[in-house]
Amino acid sequence: MKKILHRLKDKHKREVAVNEFDQVMVGNSLAKDAWKRLKKNKMAVIGMFVVIIYACLALSAPLLPIHPYDEIILDHQNLPPSWNKTAGDLMMKDKLNNLFFQAWKDGRLVVGDELNAQIKTLIKMNKTNEVWNICYAQGEAQLAAGTFHWSDSDQKAIDRLQKKIDTDLFIDVSKMYVTRNGKKESVTKLNNKTLSQVYADMLGIDVEKVNKQLDQEMHSLIENEVLAQNGTDSKPSDADLELMIKNERKSMGSEYDEKVKLNLIGKIKAQSIRVATKDIKAKNKTGEVQFPFSEDMKVSDNVVASVQASKKDSRHYLLGTDYSGRDMLARIIYGGQISMLIGLVGTLCSVFIGIVLGALAGYRGGRVDSLIMRIVDVLYGLPYMLIVIICMAVFGRNIINLFVALALVSWLTIARMVRGQIMSLKNSEYVEAARSMGAKTWRIIFRHMIPNSLSIIIVYSTLRIPGFIMEESFLSFLGLGVQAPYASWGSLISDGVASMTLYPWRLIFPSIAMTAFLFAMNFLGDGLRDAFDPQSKNQL
Repeated sequence: MKKILHRLKDKHKREVAVNEFDQVMVGNSLAKDAWKRLKKNKMAVIGMFVVIIYACLALSAPLLPIHPYDEIILDHQNLPPSWNKTAGDLMMKDKLNNLFFQAWKDGRLVVGDELNAQIKTLIKMNKTNEVWNICYAQGEAQLAAGTFHWSDSDQKAIDRLQKKIDTDLFIDVSKMYVTRNGKKESVTKLNNKTLSQVYADMLGIDVEKVNKQLDQEMHSLIENEVLAQNGTDSKPSDADLELMIKNERKSMGSEYDEKVKLNLIGKIKAQSIRVATKDIKAKNKTGEVQFPFSEDMKVSDNVVASVQASKKDSRHYLLGTDYSGRDMLARIIYGGQISMLIGLVGTLCSVFIGIVLGALAGYRGGRVDSLIMRIVDVLYGLPYMLIVIICMAVFGRNIINLFVALALVSWLTIARMVRGQIMSLKNSEYVEAARSMGAKTWRIIFRHMIPNSLSIIIVYSTLRIPGFIMEESFLSFLGLGVQAPYASWGSLISDGVASMTLYPWRLIFPSIAMTAFLFAMNFLGDGLRDAFDPQSKNQL
């Protein structure tokens, strides 16, 4: 028994590395060592947590209880931020601001000489918000004291707006089902012939009329596409135009049927919303419905729709709205998706190109190195943002082209850095050993040399993400960045600058969101640099 225990003890000692004092030696790695140093940098840790929070918000945006980022409600244009007031309350206050100001201009709202002089001075300085605040405060005080009364036209305008706030509904249909032969089928799974019949039954008309209307609509759609392709220089004759439309329709194939299907589904949804709106409004007058409302409603003899309804003006906008009545909170969160995606994709593309070309130049040397580095030198001499602007103007303003344009010449620095690292490592013992065993060039580079250069690549990548976000913001400021209905932090700031005097929240909140993220990324990048290579502080 003692022999067995002794053998087990010897085996355990052989499996665990110990030093000369019989102390267990714990292994370490570059990553573990870097993490220990990173934890000591409080600003870097805070930056890391901020970046994680931003990433979680961006990824979970569809699940968050926020309004759709692209939903336009013109009645809610430029509403200020509020935590406790509904959109209806803010609309009423805005209306009262205008009415009180007009009453002051007409002389019906009497204020002291000092306030009169102050209001006139503020008007000359274009400080509209302060003028409204003074008139509103004076008007409310005089209304409460009974020294001011609304005119009949003003009272009618107030009553009309209040009725609108109380009765306006926002109704949407998420799913539609058709009952056939005792079975429930989704409208989206029906073929075009069945959809035409369903829509005709909903309207109570003959299906031939529906098909004729669809043919006319699709004919007009294809005609517009053909004319757009043909250009405005020469307009074809009627006979040639019909022939072109016929050929275009044939070339579309199944795409034509898909467009017809989408058209029919849209018509069925619109009709369902009309029927549901009429029914819910009738119930709302008698107090039979409570909001928010969500249930399946029968909108025709065989069509059932999942209807959601709410009072449109009962919404809360924590960060206000923009010039189209869209929720600023939702647009900032979804804008963060685009901005961070641009930073991430741009960085990955530039790092990949830079690693491949830099590693090849550093390892092969000679003519290959000279050729690649001369290309880098030439591109370095060109104005970077001018090339990006030209690419966006030539190839079109969309997100994919923006990714390509930003990554096009942004790989130069990383290529030089990787080249230097590879040149310092290519004569190392492990590289010589791999070469002597017959390993190919790309295997040596990507299996042995790139992993040993990974720390500097990670640090550079972290510091490049804020750079790409700033570059996209600059392009959006020039109108060459992300286009509506999508948004980025840069495009939101660009929109906010135009009206920062009247509606400052449209500029302040996107700016704070972007600035906080950029600071966090810079702190994290700086911390990673010091953590991976503490001997070369501020090298990058």
